[in-house]
Amino acid sequence: MKNVNRIIFTLIISSFLFSCKKDDDKDAVKPKVSSAIGFVTPKDEFGYPEDDKSGFVAELVGTGKSSTTNEAGKFSFDNLTEGYYLLKISKSGYSTYQTQWTISTAGGNEPFQNSQTSLLKVSSTIIANPVVTITNNSLSIYSDSVISVSADVLNATTVSGYSSYNPEQRGIAIYFDTVNTVSNSKYLNYTNVFPSSLSSIKATWSPSINNFKRDYKLKSSSKVYFKIYGISSSQNYNNYNYNDVNGYTDPDTRLYIRTNLAPNPSEVIEVTIP
Repeated sequence: MKNVNRIIFTLIISSFLFSCKKDDDKDAVKPKVSSAIGFVTPKDEFGYPEDDKSGFVAELVGTGKSSTTNEAGKFSFDNLTEGYYLLKISKSGYSTYQTQWTISTAGGNEPFQNSQTSLLKVSSTIIANPVVTITNNSLSIYSDSVISVSADVLNATTVSGYSSYNPEQRGIAIYFDTVNTVSNSKYLNYTNVFPSSLSSIKATWSPSINNFKRDYKLKSSSKVYFKIYGISSSQNYNNYNYNDVNGYTDPDTRLYIRTNLAPNPSEVIEVTIP
């Protein structure tokens, strides 16, 4: 008889627990979901807006979700839960953009909207004769030497005589590092240089050796490696916008990766610091 009572008691407790679990399932709050939209404005390499806004791929990295812009430059995502997303926007021939998207208004009637992003076309600047030399600066009262880094910009717009500011400038981006794997995604530092006048095609950067060693904590006999890319200036007075994007900050290295550089950079050039 005791065994029978024990079995009945066990069944009653099990039935009660099962009933509580069903009630808990009913009361469980389902995660809210929302939609999100964004817009892309393509621009040419000098920052002038382009008409064709279609074909840019917006991707939420790691989620399997992607959306392609329509003729209005709009992309959209549905069924997004609250949280952080890595948004990547790309199209062949244009700069690539990455940023963190925070969906904090999930479940609302209005979709989360990203600010408009302007992606610049990859530069078509052609460079030649990249050179890095160490020269003595006889004009310096400290007899300091300089590093001279230069390249010819073959398709620069040249104008003889006096001219006002040229909004369609071409120049060079000089990346350098203490290892020979230097590139636009791995570097110690970089600088942009444009021809000194509109009648010249040569762009030259000439930092003082002493300043260079001090700024980058280099010793004599240190090796430095340079790589030179062609660039186009999009920061002209009439068309520049702070939303214009020519790259993104890598979340791991914290380096700014410029993605609208001309696709054919120089070979790596090695120089020994005196």
